[in-house]
Amino acid sequence: MPELPWRTVHKDFYGPLPSSEYLLVAVDRYSRFPEVEIVHSTRTSTVIPKLDKMFSVHGIPDTIISDNGPPFNGDEYARYLKALGIQAKFSTPYWSQGNATVERFMRPLGKALKTATLEGRPWKQELNRFLLQYRTTSHCTTGVPPSELFLTEKSDLQVGGYVLVRQEKKNKLTVNFNHTPYKVIKKTGSEILAQSKDGHIVKRNVSHFKRINKPREEDTDDEGFDYEENSQDNQPSISNENNEVPRRSSRIRRPPNRYGHEYPSNLIN
Repeated sequence: MPELPWRTVHKDFYGPLPSSEYLLVAVDRYSRFPEVEIVHSTRTSTVIPKLDKMFSVHGIPDTIISDNGPPFNGDEYARYLKALGIQAKFSTPYWSQGNATVERFMRPLGKALKTATLEGRPWKQELNRFLLQYRTTSHCTTGVPPSELFLTEKSDLQVGGYVLVRQEKKNKLTVNFNHTPYKVIKKTGSEILAQSKDGHIVKRNVSHFKRINKPREEDTDDEGFDYEENSQDNQPSISNENNEVPRRSSRIRRPPNRYGHEYPSNLIN
């Protein structure tokens, strides 16, 4: 299992569709976040610009896993990956389980498109709706919506760092994260093990944590300790060490002039 999103990406084609088009499907192995591009053919010259588009948004992955069919088995595609420093891995021919991450996504994708076609709805519009629902619904493998796991800054959560833990919503006023700081003591893939100052240990998916700055050493209450924030409230206040009474200005104050007429000060609020 990769340590971060978009490090290992599974790719495959879905189609042909009734319009003679194909879908170039890419699924991030870490988060199960899918990307889908409509292509008019499976030629390398058509696929490479679509890959460039994906990489411009999410970055260049370390590894791409696909089947051994065209265009993934061609020289032009191999040169393209080599130029970007991407390692190509291939699943076993005629064995779909070898690329199971993307194959599992194909089943609900195909069902949604077939249903739209039978009901006379535009399949391209249905594709966007399906992607929205799929990305924001908890995945059966990770237990977390792909978009949440994919878009969270995982690189900030490292062993030795400090975090807050997401808590269950008991009512509308319950905050998302418990205020007690925890320290990350172990990280295994998307799983985090964190410990509080009183020794309590929690194990959660990385999406259940929020990174904070290192807590101050001194306790502020019995429930936990504060953590550093960039706030003016933490700035020291300036005090008068000699307890002197501030002197008032001794200059003579004249009544204000309003439109050329002087009014007594006691009439001005």
